[in-house]
Amino acid sequence: MDNEQIKVKQVPLKWEVSDNIVSRFVTHVTVQFNDDYFVIAFFETLPPLLIGSGEDVARQLENIESVKAQCVGRFIVPASVYPGIVQAITETQKKYFDLQSAKSD
Repeated sequence: MDNEQIKVKQVPLKWEVSDNIVSRFVTHVTVQFNDDYFVIAFFETLPPLLIGSGEDVARQLENIESVKAQCVGRFIVPASVYPGIVQAITETQKKYFDLQSAKSD
């Protein structure tokens, strides 16, 4: 058995999205790297709730020192996989902008 070759069979992926996956709106992204992997974190920021008269809102705005950016997803990506992700995003972005450009013509 030591001399037998192992056969490799490639099969397509069956893409599944669980009903439990929550879609979140992303307004900011950070990308960090290490020797062997990238860390991609997605954040959602919500504007502060400002209510009341114009003076009340102005006073509330003066007191705001920061806006919370809540991490809604964090992915560790092997360095060998990262270029494929960048390529997929780049190609999809190009298709999107090409379509938008065609609509405005």
